[in-house]
Amino acid sequence: MQLARRTNLTVAHLQSVPHALHQNSKYPPSVAARGMEHPMKKELIKISEFQRRRWGENGTPQCPQAIRNHIRNGMVPGEQIGKLWYVDWAAFSRANGNDLVAMVLKGAA
Repeated sequence: MQLARRTNLTVAHLQSVPHALHQNSKYPPSVAARGMEHPMKKELIKISEFQRRRWGENGTPQCPQAIRNHIRNGMVPGEQIGKLWYVDWAAFSRANGNDLVAMVLKGAA
């Protein structure tokens, strides 16, 4: 009621506004409000698993510290959860091998 008086809105108007866009959505309100009903899925993997997938069993991978630095600098998609670092394999796979895609995802193009 107090809000209605301050902004000159009627109670009927406040009730008619679809303030809960996410009522029928399985995603949080911020996602539904932005119209992103199907956000891109993350596939977070540990750095050791990233090394195995990226360089294979017989390859020479970068050290974990270098990969953490790449994540911090935005060169490799990933995040830190607690004390552990994870690489977003889905985002890395989408951008890997295609410089134009990498530039668009990074926002440089």
